[in-house]
Amino acid sequence: MNGPIAPHQSTHSKPAQPRGIRWSWIFLLVVVGAAGLGLYFGIPWIRGRGANRHSGPPIPIILISIDTLRADAVSGFGGAPTQTPELLRFGNESIRCINAISASHITAPSHATMLTGFSPFVHGCAMGGQGKAWKIGAGIPTIAETLKKAGYRTGAFTDGVQLIPEGGFSRGFDVYTYKSNGLEAKLRGIEKFLEQNPEQTKFLFLHTYRAHVPYRPPADLVDALVENYHGVFRDAALEASKMTHEQMIRPSFVQNQIGSKLKTSNAKNQEDVEFLKKMYLSGVTGADREIGKVLALLKKVDIYDRAIIVITSDHGEAFKEHGFDSHTNVYDECVRVPLMIRLPGGAAAGSTVAEMFGSVNLVPTLLELANVGIDIAYEGDSFADGLSGGKITEKPAITAWYYKSGVQWPTGRCARSRLGKYMFLEMPEPTPEWVKTLGSNVYFDLAKDAPEMHNIAGSGGDEEIRLKKILELAESDWSVLRKRHHTADGGALDLDDEALQNLEAIGYAGKGTASKPDTKPDK
Repeated sequence: MNGPIAPHQSTHSKPAQPRGIRWSWIFLLVVVGAAGLGLYFGIPWIRGRGANRHSGPPIPIILISIDTLRADAVSGFGGAPTQTPELLRFGNESIRCINAISASHITAPSHATMLTGFSPFVHGCAMGGQGKAWKIGAGIPTIAETLKKAGYRTGAFTDGVQLIPEGGFSRGFDVYTYKSNGLEAKLRGIEKFLEQNPEQTKFLFLHTYRAHVPYRPPADLVDALVENYHGVFRDAALEASKMTHEQMIRPSFVQNQIGSKLKTSNAKNQEDVEFLKKMYLSGVTGADREIGKVLALLKKVDIYDRAIIVITSDHGEAFKEHGFDSHTNVYDECVRVPLMIRLPGGAAAGSTVAEMFGSVNLVPTLLELANVGIDIAYEGDSFADGLSGGKITEKPAITAWYYKSGVQWPTGRCARSRLGKYMFLEMPEPTPEWVKTLGSNVYFDLAKDAPEMHNIAGSGGDEEIRLKKILELAESDWSVLRKRHHTADGGALDLDDEALQNLEAIGYAGKGTASKPDTKPDK
């Protein structure tokens, strides 16, 4: 390395001037270097978070999303052991991230984050009401595009509806299937994809609406489900159990008749609401069985033990815990999701990560784990070292709230740590009465109020101040990132009749993205 001449080396005739010049340059380099480090640690899009520190051949990646799966519906995350036995076994072979938080409560923007490493505040993808949608910004690379460039063969098998090619979800995939018939019906296609081009490393993305509305209990579970129940949902539950996943989710006259009966708004009392939640949990068990067949296939084609396999969800589901149904808000029942990461050979099996894991971190984590060079400045951070036993620098997870329909950008935002949750709501015009009642600033002390029932905004102490500041700083980051990736304008899609019918079949079209709660948390 070049530097000042050591005392025992030099005897130049005029040492003072050269030495002075050299020390000046060193001082300048130190100042510039310090400033550079400040930028590196202070500005995420400059430092290129999640720079790859792993080496070795690329590793196959399997990413599975079970749509509408709240964390406490899964065995190992609060659900009963018999609720999801397949996911329980898989979780025992995996690393469980017990504080995983989705990027949004809506399928399209949340999955866009899972596939890009950027939040809804940056990628601009949204599925609004009034027949409008917005695609992933063209300047935002998807993980499929990155892996394809790295030599992977890429395939996706989804239930579609919101994950339509026009939304940017098919970008980078060699194979993209989006028919709403469930993963079980796609097994043959998945197997064919995995067996073709055996010399290429595979990236496989799978998505199912099996747990989504309209809820469908497996036929062998329906009798026990309705045994002591004679409320408004009984007959519809029996009818739904006789239908296939495809019949239940694709628009038709019969599907519409049954689906219209299985709405929380039809509940007459709390018993009906509780029964509908049991219907949902029964559907989750159906999804668990579907995933079990997928995992069996992965073992059959000899990729299960060689791959990084992730099972997670885009959002949860509410059953009037805060007066809401469906998934229209950012309370934990809607945004806390399961996240299981199985490393090749089952490394670190059975371990738990308690730090907050926002889904914006998933892409950089997967790329680093898979030994794929990262040359993109992701918004999220890589957890790769932490999953391997290293230290994790914990940060709050940020979630986008769309409580106003027909818009591209979120109208609310939430920062959640293990200690508290801070929400900020932009007041729409005109402002609904329930929004006025809740207020534009909401804070829950999770250490004392885990159910998020008492809004103590303004008196939440240091943690409230910290989370509020984090959201304020994030807004500046988002503004810069939107300009950098050219997502600030455009990207609007007009949905055709078929797309609208598909959305309506699973409870979206006409409803928009928000609903009025029956009750409000205390303020």
